[in-house]
Amino acid sequence: MLYNCVRRSFLPLDQVQAAIYGGLLMPITRNLMNFKDPAVEQAMQLLTDGGVLAEEQADEMQELELASNLFRFSPRRLDLWIGLTTRCDQDCPGCPYRENPRDLGPRAVEVIKSLVLERPGLKELSVTFWGGEPALAWPLALELKEWLDETCRKMNAHAVYHVITNGGPGHLPVILKNKNLKPDLIYTSLRSGAAVNDPSLRAIYLDSLSQLAENRELLPAGTAVKIIPGKPSESLCRNLAGFCQSAPRFSDEETDLLKNLVTSGFEILNLPRPKPVCCQAADPQSFIVGPEGNLYKCWNDVGRPESRINEIMNDPFSPRLFKWMAWNPYRQQHCRICGLLPWCLGGCLAQPPDEDCGLWHYSRSDILKLLALEHEKRTK
Repeated sequence: MLYNCVRRSFLPLDQVQAAIYGGLLMPITRNLMNFKDPAVEQAMQLLTDGGVLAEEQADEMQELELASNLFRFSPRRLDLWIGLTTRCDQDCPGCPYRENPRDLGPRAVEVIKSLVLERPGLKELSVTFWGGEPALAWPLALELKEWLDETCRKMNAHAVYHVITNGGPGHLPVILKNKNLKPDLIYTSLRSGAAVNDPSLRAIYLDSLSQLAENRELLPAGTAVKIIPGKPSESLCRNLAGFCQSAPRFSDEETDLLKNLVTSGFEILNLPRPKPVCCQAADPQSFIVGPEGNLYKCWNDVGRPESRINEIMNDPFSPRLFKWMAWNPYRQQHCRICGLLPWCLGGCLAQPPDEDCGLWHYSRSDILKLLALEHEKRTK
């Protein structure tokens, strides 16, 4: 069984086809092959159709790099993560917002409007409201959404809206009250015990692996879940701390739990998927907006005014911006020769160099088995 990381597809081979594929990998055996042999011709056609063989003149690394750059530097798109409020009623231990709760202020609204209006070629706007608990300040979201929708209409652009909520019984009804104003996607926690009972709305459930395993009977088969630590950090709500993490950090016991969830038909968003950029920090069109109006690139910087980028927005060579803008694993030798590149994309830039490499390589076998299991469930 071969796996194409870019296409996210499997290609099963029989014993003869596997032997031919193995021979192609070695120049000495490849040069001795009879490519007019029907079995070889059939195998070559299968491998080509499955995306395993590339044209001799093709440079897949350059193609990946070009696709990434076209995405990253496109003036047609804008990705905003808007901190609607730091207020919350969950009273989580270690909450970083408890002492100084605040809602989205006028300065933040002006920053958001400027980001939109400064992009005359904008065609695709993505907005994600986070908190705290966004439901506690939902009128602010609706007011801002009204302006964004009208502005997008004038610009002939399309906007989509996401929200990250604790999902309590008092929160979901507020967010979903008006069917014409509800978000396109909702990330919600299972801690409240409430599920989104709206078939027209895509919901992704957030929680630790152990919590998801314990509460999976609350969710219908096929539900999408995203595994996060489920604990607040020094500056982020428990729903956001670890939200951007992509490197696998699962023990052997947790890998068994993942296998059970995949077997049960759940869609695990933590499994690697092709993507054009490692994270939003390295995406020039993506910004995190704090309730006070500070702009950040990385979630690790949120809540630290000294890390805001408001004053250096137009200076990509500023050290605080350059490390994100200069991201390019396709030019790093150890990444170019790594078969995990389409999964890892160089790892987390906020971590020491290559820290994520070991996590990916250690988990490679388990991940491939999980992907194969997911493929089997999906194609039945």
